[in-house]
Amino acid sequence: MADVFGKIRTPIGNELSDDALLMVAAYQQGSNGGVTQMVNMLQKVVNEYPETPHSVRTIWFLHEKGKISDPEYDFALTFLAVGTILQNPKDFSVNSEALNL
Repeated sequence: MADVFGKIRTPIGNELSDDALLMVAAYQQGSNGGVTQMVNMLQKVVNEYPETPHSVRTIWFLHEKGKISDPEYDFALTFLAVGTILQNPKDFSVNSEALNL
């Protein structure tokens, strides 16, 4: 996954947590060799909606507006959920130690 994220980091960005989730949502596109569709869509959405670019560049907003697919949205949510559970598995009744990186 790191190789794909390395390739899509520059065109999408990763400065904010919302950007990181966008990268996760774009992972499948990146693993297929490109992210131009996602980058072009993000530029269009930023220009189309009067909200701030930060509020528009979220998986929540993009999914609500039908700009990212259900599988892209679900993959990002699953990634987020796994990361949350791995921080303190016992809070989620998972019999495992926390992942310490």
